[in-house]
Amino acid sequence: MFDGFKLEMIELPEATLRVRYGGSGPSGSAEYKRWVHTFLFNGEVFNFDADDLWAARCGNIHTGAAESRDYRAHRASVIYYHVNTASIPNDKLLALIEPIAIHIGVPVEKIRFVDHYWLAGRFIDSVSRYEQYLLTADVRRLQEVQSKSDRQLSFQTVK
Repeated sequence: MFDGFKLEMIELPEATLRVRYGGSGPSGSAEYKRWVHTFLFNGEVFNFDADDLWAARCGNIHTGAAESRDYRAHRASVIYYHVNTASIPNDKLLALIEPIAIHIGVPVEKIRFVDHYWLAGRFIDSVSRYEQYLLTADVRRLQEVQSKSDRQLSFQTVK
């Protein structure tokens, strides 16, 4: 369930973007980042940005790792997800992992820690904001998004 929910957090914005920004074609980084800024961040600023989340999405989907092409091209930081470390300040986490970061060649200043459970809760809130947006903007689009989400979030019979 944990891994599946993480994948849904990565993929669901992309699925909704296909409806919001042009139908059936593939969405891209600009649309994904716009969705993240509008609905996930909702005007707040964090120690990571939409570029970092896009890079994390790409790394997870394409290689199963935190590193991505955008990180290697210096367009994003590396996001490492953690749980149950809320009592440890970010600077102490960085100090703990600095020897490992040096060993694997990731500059400490390019590392962002994101609490997975916090992000999951934030993601649920962002989907609610997106639904409210669609309810006020275009009910037809909401129905399309719900239909696509139902197909993605359920198991389908293979024939």
